[in-house]
Amino acid sequence: MQASHDVYEELRKEARQFGVEKLAAMMGVSPGTLYNKLNLNDTTAHHKITLADYIQIITFTRQAGPHQALSAMLGGVFHLLPNMRDQSDEALLDIINRIHIEGGDVHRELAHAISMPKFTREQAALIDRESLEWVAAILELRARVNGMVSDGSHS
Repeated sequence: MQASHDVYEELRKEARQFGVEKLAAMMGVSPGTLYNKLNLNDTTAHHKITLADYIQIITFTRQAGPHQALSAMLGGVFHLLPNMRDQSDEALLDIINRIHIEGGDVHRELAHAISMPKFTREQAALIDRESLEWVAAILELRARVNGMVSDGSHS
């Protein structure tokens, strides 16, 4: 499922799925105020989402939709990295293998699309999705390697 490029809509969606009343309590605001801030109409001009609200919403809901929308709006991508702290060093090999598999998926889909008489939106979307999975695997490797850095003490 592709995230909307509308950051406010994504925040609203995540807040509703999480529960506006529950989220408002965690943020220390009244549910009515949060509902007004999440209202996409201009009738609540004095109640708008602030950066602090954005940070609290994504912190409490732990959802990437608003980040993905903001990143897309700025021409980038956002991928939530898994916690790699408890992974074994052997898991590093699994990540490296996944990078090669995901890269192969991109190459396969691209080769198929190029071999067709016309390049379709569906093919472009599939290549885009496969490319993002490839990038995600690379970023997971990066996180894992950074998690292996020693604090400088010797055992």
